[in-house]
Amino acid sequence: MGGSGSRPRVDGVADARGSRARRVVGILFAAAALGFLGLFVVENLEEVRAHPWSVRPGLLLLSILINVASLSWGVRVWQLVLRRLAVAVRFLPLARVWFLSSLGRYIPGKVWQFVGAAHLGGLIGIQAAVVVTSLAVHTAFFLLGALLVAVYLLPAPVGELGGVPIEAIRWMTPLLILLAHPAVIGGGLRLVRRVTGAAVADWRGNLMDGAALALLSAVGWCVSGLAFFLFVLSLTPLPSSALGGIVGANALAFVVGYVVFIAPAGLGVKEAALTALLAFYVPAPVAALLAVAARLWMVAAEILPALALLRAPAPSGIDADAHGRVET
Repeated sequence: MGGSGSRPRVDGVADARGSRARRVVGILFAAAALGFLGLFVVENLEEVRAHPWSVRPGLLLLSILINVASLSWGVRVWQLVLRRLAVAVRFLPLARVWFLSSLGRYIPGKVWQFVGAAHLGGLIGIQAAVVVTSLAVHTAFFLLGALLVAVYLLPAPVGELGGVPIEAIRWMTPLLILLAHPAVIGGGLRLVRRVTGAAVADWRGNLMDGAALALLSAVGWCVSGLAFFLFVLSLTPLPSSALGGIVGANALAFVVGYVVFIAPAGLGVKEAALTALLAFYVPAPVAALLAVAARLWMVAAEILPALALLRAPAPSGIDADAHGRVET
C-alpha cells in the first residue's frame, strides 16, 4: 500500500516539473523570436527612420474600438455555440468570462484560457464540461473562419501555401465547410476527451448550424482585419487597395501563431508571419516594427474590456430552465 500511495505524488511532481519546463521553453522561444525581430529593426534603423511615418491618433483609437468590436463578435459566436449545446447565456456575463479568461493565452500552452474560462463560467452557472466543449468548438470555428478569409484575401504576391498554389486551395476551400459537419465535430470532441481525460458535452448542431458558425467566424475576421488595416494606416501610408491583403494577412498570422503550440498567444510566431506578409506593402524592417507594435495594440483591445468587466458583478448568466431547454 505504501508503494501505491506514493506513486501519484511522484507523477504529480513529474507533471509539475514538465509543466514548468514547457512554460520556460515557451517564454524563451517567444523572447528569442521577438528578440530576433527587434535586432532586425535595430540593424536597419536608418531605413526605419527614413520611412514616411504618419501617426494619426484618431485613426489609432478607432482601430482599437473596432478591434474590441471584433472580439465582442467572437463572444456572440461563442454564445451561439453554447445554444447548440442547449445552454443559453446572456451576453454581458459571457463577455466577462471571455475577456478575463483570454488573458490566460499569454501563459505558455493553449490550455490556460480554457482553465480560466471553466472557473469563471462556473461562477455564472455554466458547467465546466460545457465551457470546455464550447470553447473547443468555438476555437475550431474561428480557425476555420480565419482560413477561409486568408485563402481568399491573402496579398496577391503570395503564390502558394505549404507548397500548394493559392488558386488550387481556393478551388478546394468550399470543402472546408465539411469540417463543420456534426460527425467531424463529434469526433474532434471525442479526441479531446481521450487526450485530456476531461468531460465534454455532446454537440447538438447540424451541418447548417456548423456552416453558419463558420461564416459568422469569417465575418469576425473581416472586422478584425479592417481594424488591423486602420491600425497600420494610423502609422504609415497605405493604398486603399491593400485592404483585402491586410485582412488576409491578419487572419493567416493568427492561424500560424495558434498552431505553434509552444508560443504563448503565438508570441513571436505571429509577429514573424505578419512581418513577412506586411513586407509586401512596406519595407521589411518597417513591417517588423509594425508587427511588434500590433501586439501591443491587440493587448490594449483585450485588456481595456477586461478591466471594465472586472468590476462588473458576475450574476448567473443562464437563461435556460432546469431541464436545459433553451429560451428563444
